[in-house]
Amino acid sequence: MAYDYFSMTLGRERTAQKALSDHLRGAMGSELVAVFAPVLGFASNTALVLVKGEGGAGAAGSAPGVLASEHHS
Repeated sequence: MAYDYFSMTLGRERTAQKALSDHLRGAMGSELVAVFAPVLGFASNTALVLVKGEGGAGAAGSAPGVLASEHHS
C-alpha cells in the first residue's frame, strides 16, 4: 500500500488545526490516516497530513485555512 503526505501552512487562527482535521475527515473518510499538529521544532501553523494512496491532493489542498500545501510521496 502506498502512502502520501502533505506539509501544509495554515492561517494563524486558533481553530485552524481543528478546522483542517474536521474537513479532511469528512472529505476523505478512510483514506485519511492522520493529521499531525505541530510539535517542538515546527511552526505553530504547520500541519502534516498522511493519506492512503494518491487521492488526497484535491481534498488536502482545498481545505479551509490552508495557505500553502506541498505534496510528498
